[in-house]
Amino acid sequence: MRLGTAIAHQVFYDYNETTWPVSDLTPRFPLYALKLRGLSYTDPDTCAALDVDNLYMLDVRNGVKVGEYDIELLVTLPGTGVEDWLGEHGDGGGHLMRPDRGAHQLSFGYHDGTTYHWIDSLPYGWTRSTVCMGEISPEFTYLTVLFDPAGGPYMTNHRNPWTRPLWLEIVLTRTGMEEKVDPMDCASTASCRSCFASVYSATTREDWFPSEKTE
Repeated sequence: MRLGTAIAHQVFYDYNETTWPVSDLTPRFPLYALKLRGLSYTDPDTCAALDVDNLYMLDVRNGVKVGEYDIELLVTLPGTGVEDWLGEHGDGGGHLMRPDRGAHQLSFGYHDGTTYHWIDSLPYGWTRSTVCMGEISPEFTYLTVLFDPAGGPYMTNHRNPWTRPLWLEIVLTRTGMEEKVDPMDCASTASCRSCFASVYSATTREDWFPSEKTE
């Protein structure tokens, strides 16, 4: 399944004694983090409009979109550069922002026509998932997620069983760049399905993506 509409931020951190005052993480703790919310279908509204008051998920939760999904994903990956973050990463037990290993939390919901169900990966749920980062850049990021309850059923409670794999393909394009359409015009086009921005904490873009220009 490919996400149809997504709202996301990726952050390039450089924790140190000033930005992250925890002695065992100093003097430096470089980290990549991604926060994403999305829908399995393409919503007719702009991705930016869907972010207001969390309206992005109401059609799924209210049963208007039966069989569709709303998705939430948090990913953190330590490393000193993009080459450390690409590839396959386990959930790390769901405990985020570790200097020694990657981790992520995946949650998704769906309405079966009668009831809305909400499924969590670790640490809140009982099953595991895998994130594969295919490309990371300030303008474009591509990843896949496999939520695989091998041997299930797995559940967050007895009302929410889940017994089959769920595979997600997520394509993120910086807001306003997709097909060169202004974000304000997205409602009348098939473009701008991802509202996506990059943020730098105690660092700059040049630290992670040095200019290719030579002196």
